[in-house]
Amino acid sequence: MTGVGSASIDGDNSTWTNNNGLTVGNLGTGTLTLSNGGKATAATAFLAKSPGSIGTINIGAAPNATAEVPGTLQVPALTFGNGTGTLNFNHTGDAYEFAPQVSGGGAITLVAGKTILTADPSGFTGTTTIDAGAKLQFGNDTGTTAPDLTYAGILAGAGTMEVLANTVRLTGASFGFEGTARIDSHRTLKVATSGSFGGTVHADGLFRYASTATSSLTFEGAGSLAVDSGRIIAVKNSSGFTGTATVAHGAVLQVAATGGTAVFGGAIGGAGLLDVVATGTGTLTGDASGFAGTVTIARGGTLRIGNGGRSGLLGGAVTNDGTLAFDRADASSFAGTLAGSGTITTRGGIVLMTGDASAFAGETTVDAGATLRIDDGGTSGRLGGRIANSGTLTFGRIDSITAANVISGGGPSNCASER
Repeated sequence: MTGVGSASIDGDNSTWTNNNGLTVGNLGTGTLTLSNGGKATAATAFLAKSPGSIGTINIGAAPNATAEVPGTLQVPALTFGNGTGTLNFNHTGDAYEFAPQVSGGGAITLVAGKTILTADPSGFTGTTTIDAGAKLQFGNDTGTTAPDLTYAGILAGAGTMEVLANTVRLTGASFGFEGTARIDSHRTLKVATSGSFGGTVHADGLFRYASTATSSLTFEGAGSLAVDSGRIIAVKNSSGFTGTATVAHGAVLQVAATGGTAVFGGAIGGAGLLDVVATGTGTLTGDASGFAGTVTIARGGTLRIGNGGRSGLLGGAVTNDGTLAFDRADASSFAGTLAGSGTITTRGGIVLMTGDASAFAGETTVDAGATLRIDDGGTSGRLGGRIANSGTLTFGRIDSITAANVISGGGPSNCASER
């Protein structure tokens, strides 16, 4: 039997009880709205069960209406069928728990309020859209034994997603998400092999990226970022991230998109690849001196170490075919190796280079007021290529070497051996 039907269960004393299964949209179009404490109970529930059917459940109010106090769907499971099913959350609750286990492919839309999914959503393969101002929380356990949850669907929208399960594992393609994911302390948000993610990650816990895909993200918080595989592009301003990023061998952390600018404020370690692509400008204001991987700066790309202040360090093996700019106001050091044919710029402060940069074949410029020291009482610092010195250039090795650099400019150059 086909047709159009709707039911509204509104008010604390309003209850609809079905001893068998509750189906919203069986062969036709059905709508169920639960508001102001109204309750529907059943052994199980189905949305848009048959092909061609349309089923909608509104918790609070319909998406285009004013948010209402939520009602309750009291069933152990809600299954999206073969039709067009939609579950809408448009309510005024600030911690509304939705307990049914959701499965199937359909659409979940969060318009207003904070909705907490307490059951495992791994069987849901549709799309969840979180509108700006709305919140979706996975899990609601503040203890140390919170369960793990897997979300296999797609996340979209510009709202907020919060992690309060032990680990939330994303396996869907959510690169279009434009909102904020907030990871509580001691919790983990993991993007699995087949997944992707977008938007802003506010990590007070751990964000673990184990996908083979590429995701563009902005970072905040004081937690941890683990890039196990794939490529993460840190876009826009991530200076508010004060935690630590670890880039595993074979994984890539790209600072700035092509043609874009980005600041990354966290410490960086690991043995992977730190990448700056052509026409991108990346700035590191955290401590990456412990990074033991490879740094590549493509032709036309720029990597700034520091932002004119007193922070920003770099380590690793650098191949610079673009611009590497040391831009701090105080003294800093670089102990990594350098190669390539780009440009090195010392914009301010004192930069001490103790690594082997003899393979570098480009040009190094020392700006007025800046100092570049090649070693300081050691035997390892070297720099190849041309040097244009408008500041101060000092060779500070204690042994004898032949410097083949062509040095120009009006700044002083001297040899100072110190122990």
